Amino acid sequence: QHPTNMPFSPTRNAEDPEKEWGGKGNAPRELSGPVGIAVDGSGFVYVCDSGNGRLQIFDRDGVFVTQFRVPGWAGMMYSEPFVALDPQGNIWVTVPSEKEIRSYDRSGKLLRTITRRSVPGVSFDIPMGIAYDTANHGLVIADLEAGLVRIPEVQ
Repeated sequence: QHPTNMPFSPTRNAEDPEKEWGGKGNAPRELSGPVGIAVDGSGFVYVCDSGNGRLQIFDRDGVFVTQFRVPGWAGMMYSEPFVALDPQGNIWVTVPSEKEIRSYDRSGKLLRTITRRSVPGVSFDIPMGIAYDTANHGLVIADLEAGLVRIPEVQ
């Protein structure tokens, strides 16, 4: 039986029991409108808690690690944020309402902002999905208007 207030249920592997966390709310470990999710090589889980305007980080067992605010995550239609991780440990997020892509470190320090026309030859309008392309050291963005957009060499 799964509690209905648990928005996601990550499983570590077939031998481990299912783990659940993230009841509805705004306290640490609680979620409101979780959308994007990523897991790093150490098993840390990064969750875009869009309704609370923050990114939360949990360990592989669901223990709350930290959180930080992401300005622009307003919970509006077509503003759902997504997250990707690069090999250096940078956290890349989409901020559709601001038409931006941002990079943060794990403490929440803003490292870089990419706007819709700040990279020569690259244009996007409403960035939604995001993935890090390890082969080309860049980002791939799913944009609501422009389709798939590559942003090269973002390290």
